[in-house]
Amino acid sequence: MPISARVILDSIQPEGVRLTTLVARIPKPIQAEFNTHREASRGDGQLADWLDLSRNSASSRAIPVEKMIWSVQDDPYIPRFTKNQKGMQGVPMEGPDLEEARAAWLAARDEAIDNVRWLLALEVHKQDANRLIEPFMHVDVVVSSVAWANFHAQRIHPMAHPAMQDIASAICVALGESVPKELYHGDWHLPFITEEDRALVREKYRGVAEDDGAMAASGLVAEELARVSAARCARVSYMTHDGRRDLEEDLALFRRLVDAQPMHGSPLEHVAQAARVMLKFGEGTILANPLCGNYRHGWRQLRKQFQGEYTSDRC
Repeated sequence: MPISARVILDSIQPEGVRLTTLVARIPKPIQAEFNTHREASRGDGQLADWLDLSRNSASSRAIPVEKMIWSVQDDPYIPRFTKNQKGMQGVPMEGPDLEEARAAWLAARDEAIDNVRWLLALEVHKQDANRLIEPFMHVDVVVSSVAWANFHAQRIHPMAHPAMQDIASAICVALGESVPKELYHGDWHLPFITEEDRALVREKYRGVAEDDGAMAASGLVAEELARVSAARCARVSYMTHDGRRDLEEDLALFRRLVDAQPMHGSPLEHVAQAARVMLKFGEGTILANPLCGNYRHGWRQLRKQFQGEYTSDRC
């Protein structure tokens, strides 16, 4: 599958703050550039607040080497080659030169695969062996944000890398085709959660509803679904790495994320609860809510509900 983007979940809270979670399939060599982007948002009409996009990606440290080899054989990243000239931008290559450039790139891929298998024979861990084939890989990235305009302005631009233009264009199209679901204050934005998941978790707590009431059960259901959602955002998939859908494994992964020292909190940023937008008394200016993290307002992140989600400098 080439560069692509698809909306996983699109939600809008009562004051109109829209939170969208997508999975973008991007070239691994472009990931560092993709991760540098921040979104400028006019918060008070004068100064720009910076809203980082929340991101998590499938890690080549966690995926078996043979699976990575298959992916670069079946669907390698091949650049849109440009002719060398002064400056950061080239002109598109054509004809025999383009075909020869593609052949050279794929020959480098094949040699890298041979060397990865050599490392495997030496029992080198996948976190190192997989690095050799990263230039030829695509990677799935889950990304959530309440603001996209600056991303599109910067990245759908002739001066951006051609692959970055393709990524931003795919995200722009996906956002334009998506209709956000209206949520009430207190409702949850839960990427990768299905109606089947909701039914299974409600059934799990049916006894609580009978003993302690529907409100108690509802709170437990929401909490568990939020945790499952965060785990799947960490994995960038509904499934475990061996292709199973397993709620208990998701919950176990969630515990590993939050119990780690320091806590691995970034996957919890995609999961958020619709919150009231706070206004400065007498002025109508939107105030940043610390519980909203990098979304600034409108959505309380699950990450902010845990102590130790932020580690101060120790150096």
